[in-house]
Amino acid sequence: MDFTVYDYPREIWRLKPGWEVTLKTITFIPLILFGVLGNAILCYILVQIRALRTPTNLLIVNLAVADLATLVICPLMFMFHDFYQNYVLGAIGCKTEGFLQGSLLITSVLCLCAISYDRLTAIVFPKRSRLTKRGAGVLIVASWIGGFLLALPLSMYRAYRERQWKNYLETYCAENTTFLPSYWHVLIGALVWFPLLVMFCCYSLIFLKLDRYERRVLRKEHPISVSYKRKVAKTLFIVLIVFVLLRIPFTTLVFIRYNRYLNDNQNQVGE
Repeated sequence: MDFTVYDYPREIWRLKPGWEVTLKTITFIPLILFGVLGNAILCYILVQIRALRTPTNLLIVNLAVADLATLVICPLMFMFHDFYQNYVLGAIGCKTEGFLQGSLLITSVLCLCAISYDRLTAIVFPKRSRLTKRGAGVLIVASWIGGFLLALPLSMYRAYRERQWKNYLETYCAENTTFLPSYWHVLIGALVWFPLLVMFCCYSLIFLKLDRYERRVLRKEHPISVSYKRKVAKTLFIVLIVFVLLRIPFTTLVFIRYNRYLNDNQNQVGE
C-alpha cells in the first residue's frame, strides 16, 4: 500500500514538551542512582571481603549485577519510548532493547529461585551436601544463559520499519503478531508464575520446618532463644508477598499494553 498519498492519521508532535521531559527525568534519576549505588556497594563489599564470598553471597552478587544492569538499561529505554513519537533507536536498538530487558529480568528471577532453593536446602535438608562455590558458579552461568535463551525471541521476531506518509516519515519497531502473542505467555510464566511457584514452595517448607523446630525447642529452652526463627519465617513471607504485589500488576500491565498495541495496529490499518 502506498502511504505517500495519505497524511499521517495522528497528531504529529515528535518530542514531548520540555517541562514533561524534565519532570520525568528528574523523577527517574533518584531511583536510578539509589538502586545503582545500593547494588554497587553490595558488589564492592563482597569483592573486597574474602570471608563473605560464600556460595549464597555469590548468588546475591549475581542478582545485584543483573539488577544493576536493569537499572541502567530499562529506564533509558522507557524514556526513549515515552519522550519521542517515533522509534529513535534504529534497527540495532529494535533488535537489542527488548532482548536485553527481557534477559536481565529473567536472569534476576532465576537467581531469586536459586537463592530460595539454597535457603531451602540449608534449613530443611541440612544433612545433604551444601551448595559449593563451583555449584554457585554453575547456577550463575545457567541463569544468564537461561535468560538470554528465553529472551531471544524478542530479538528474532522484531524488526525496524520505516513508513513514508505524505507529510511525515514514521519509524517504528514492529513485532511479529503471529508468534509473539503466544510467546508473551511464556515470558510472563518465566518472569512471574514460575518464580512465584518456586518461592512459595521453598518458603512454605522453610516455615513448616522452623515451626516444628520451634515447638520442639520451646519445651527445653526459653522462648527468647528461638524467637529469631519466627522472625526469619516472617521475613521470608514478606519477601514472597512483596514479590506478588509487584509482579501481578506487572503482568496486568503487559497484557493491557499488548491489547492496546493490537488495537492501535488494527485501527491504523483501518484508517
